[in-house]
Amino acid sequence: MSPYLKSTPIAYDRFLCVAHADYDIPSELKIEELFNHPLLLREKGSSSRDFLEEEAESIGVKIIPKIDSSNNQALIAALYASLGVAFLPESYVAGHIERKKLKEKNINLWVGKRLGQLIK
Repeated sequence: MSPYLKSTPIAYDRFLCVAHADYDIPSELKIEELFNHPLLLREKGSSSRDFLEEEAESIGVKIIPKIDSSNNQALIAALYASLGVAFLPESYVAGHIERKKLKEKNINLWVGKRLGQLIK
């Protein structure tokens, strides 16, 4: 970033592992078990995708997503169709979880945080 710009943190958001409420998956699973399910992922280069690819590589697994999208709403629609498991910002899925349409999965791994920034 340019030395003439100043970055100020304004928001934090966790990434959650989520699935449709009726999707057949345990409420807790190991990272190795997660990769046995169809993955609905953000595009290459996104922080959640990069993290998952690094974790998979560390255990010798290559991720091949069922769906790869730059659009969170498209991934939520795929979740509603029970097509697999996704990692999405809590701010996007909290209402769906509260309405019991989606459920959060605990993978005993990373709780990612995404930072919103104001650039001046």
